[in-house]
Amino acid sequence: MSKEIPSFLKYPLLWIFMVAVLLFHVTSCHEKNGSSAAMTAEYKNDTSRINEYLTISKSSYKTSVDTAIFYGEKAYALSKKIGDELFKYKSTSWLMECYSQKGFLDKSLEMAIYCLNHSQETKNKEYELEATIELSKLYAKQFKNFEKSLEYANNALDLSKRAGDLHMQTEALECLAAVYSDIDDTKSLNYNLEAYKVALQSKDDDLIITMLSILAEAYLNTGDHKNSIRYYRLCLDRLNKPEMNKMVSYAKHNLGNVYADLGTYDTAMILYKSALQFAKNQKQDEIIGLCYSSIANTYMNLKDHPNSLLAIDSAISVEIPRGSSYRLMYLYLSKSSFANNQKDYKLAYESLRKYKSYNEELNNDEIQNKINLLESAQLQKAKEQELKIEALQTKKFRITTIALVLNSIILAIFIFYIKKQAKLRRELEQEQLRNRLSRDLHDDIGSTLSSINILSRTAQFNLDKTESSKIKTALEKINERSQRLLTNMSDIIWNIKTGNDTLEDVMSRMREYAVSIFEAQNIEFSILFPENTMNCKLSMTEKNNLYMIFKESVNNLAKYSGATHANIQLIISTNHLQMSISDNGRGFEESELFHSGGLLNMRQRAEEMNGRFNIISGPGKGTFLELSMPYSC
Repeated sequence: MSKEIPSFLKYPLLWIFMVAVLLFHVTSCHEKNGSSAAMTAEYKNDTSRINEYLTISKSSYKTSVDTAIFYGEKAYALSKKIGDELFKYKSTSWLMECYSQKGFLDKSLEMAIYCLNHSQETKNKEYELEATIELSKLYAKQFKNFEKSLEYANNALDLSKRAGDLHMQTEALECLAAVYSDIDDTKSLNYNLEAYKVALQSKDDDLIITMLSILAEAYLNTGDHKNSIRYYRLCLDRLNKPEMNKMVSYAKHNLGNVYADLGTYDTAMILYKSALQFAKNQKQDEIIGLCYSSIANTYMNLKDHPNSLLAIDSAISVEIPRGSSYRLMYLYLSKSSFANNQKDYKLAYESLRKYKSYNEELNNDEIQNKINLLESAQLQKAKEQELKIEALQTKKFRITTIALVLNSIILAIFIFYIKKQAKLRRELEQEQLRNRLSRDLHDDIGSTLSSINILSRTAQFNLDKTESSKIKTALEKINERSQRLLTNMSDIIWNIKTGNDTLEDVMSRMREYAVSIFEAQNIEFSILFPENTMNCKLSMTEKNNLYMIFKESVNNLAKYSGATHANIQLIISTNHLQMSISDNGRGFEESELFHSGGLLNMRQRAEEMNGRFNIISGPGKGTFLELSMPYSC
């Protein structure tokens, strides 16, 4: 008999292809893994550089928006390269403000829409609110589109209410106030008041103080100095914690501005000097310079020219180390005006010259920044080329990965096919074996038992003439036992032979067996089986156990029950089979039920099919047997 070639050897080209792909992928992975540590270190360096770019951009914002944009774009490009969505959002959000300040409205709008889409995709409600508010402000201040601005502001309010966040709701209401600030002061003020009420509900001191300051400024813009003073006072009352000292100087200075606007210069001077002291204690150079400048203007309004010049010089001495060219330029312009009022024309001229110097310096800085931008653009172009090369390598790796996945799927399907073929082959071999066994049993053992049966009958017939009772009894036993063996052998052959595996076949044999037994014993009976043809196949174990439980039950009923009537019923449901056999016989004692070997065997067979076998019986009450087992067609 020739040996069958294994299935997988029939497809050598497929195996060679898959092995080649696997080797290529392993090599690629090895190259990638070899540089993973370096990539991790590079990622950390890149994030540090992004932070540095953003820091430089924000510090340059007040002096040069072009420089701020340049470094903001570098941060954005690098965050995009490393695929860090958080840094990408931060750099985009910052660039939106820079572009808006520079007048690049289309770019600013593009950045704002990206921020909104990104926040919605990541389901970050805080970022979504921030982006929505920025879009509202952009349409209000830059595009002068009130309807669109109001739409985004209302969206922000709805978003904050759905989130149930009082802090977000306060920001949204303040945004609505800002939208109305240029067209309806009353509505703007009402929204600010509503925002203040929500801030009070939040019990967030920082938020409440911010809203008090905004309300005070809003009342000042409407000319309501009384309420402006009131809210600045409320703001100062809440700034009663040591960690809030840095905010005190700003609040006192702004309150001084209200009194200066009223012409109450003495009170304004007291507040400015108090703010100055707080700023010095907190080392707030920016507010120190601002306080000196306000003090100088107040002295000027009080006609105290010498002290006015001293205060402006103090402001200049604070700003020079800070390198604030814009502040210095306007301070020297003020000094020139003060000196001119004092008729110190030389000082006025020198101050005016320094003002022009700073003005030219700022203009030159703008030109130099443009040169730097051009140089950086060249460097950026080279960097972009490097990024393209890296992108191609990444694309190659992805293609390899996809190829591996596809081939893995093909391999899995191929293996599944081989296993399925092997299973079908095994099932075919089992069927052939079962048929061969049934043939052999029928031909060899069956014929032998038949011959024994015939011989015993012949001997029994001959012995009838001699009336030898002992020999006759022995031969009768041989006859009975050989008959039983022949019947059992018939059952075994029927069980293992293919073609008898449906429930319909089992029911047919059950009916045949019950009829032969009950008629021989003169027992009346009824058999209720399903009328529909049941062609669902049973496994060999299920078929054998079901039939043997039935056969044992019928035999016990015929031999021991003394019944005159029996009922057999088989009920089939969607996923359940129930067989019951009952009689009107003498029944059994309850204690006898637990010691019967036949009954124990029936229970064991039921358990093998994940079923249950129950018996209900009692003296003079007959017997009821029930088998319940899972069944699906």
